[in-house]
Amino acid sequence: MPGDVFRHLETAALERKPAEFMRILERALGISAERAHHIVTDQGGEPLLVAAKALGMPADMLLRVLVLLNPVIAESVVRVFDLAKVYDMLPREAALRLVASLRIARRNRQSAEPLGQTRRPLDAAGRGP
Repeated sequence: MPGDVFRHLETAALERKPAEFMRILERALGISAERAHHIVTDQGGEPLLVAAKALGMPADMLLRVLVLLNPVIAESVVRVFDLAKVYDMLPREAALRLVASLRIARRNRQSAEPLGQTRRPLDAAGRGP
């Protein structure tokens, strides 16, 4: 399965389809669409680096993805190589913990929705539909 995810992510990047990349990342990591959007659009590249490390993406693939998805990063060869160094130094366990915290935050936010959004309205007699 990881190979398929990597192939789909790289294809989305190669075809310059960030929205598709976000959808694949959202499903692969079990995070919200909002978080996936932030990860992909962050100008620094670090969130994408953490997500890729959590997935176990090969470093050479990450570099291609970074350059293709984020034109700001692509403008600086130094920045690309700095991110590659960080990627190599980042323990996968740390990346997995960070992604897990995003999932927990998503569940907590979903369970804290206002009652009017999670329950059906009652009629005047206090009965539900």
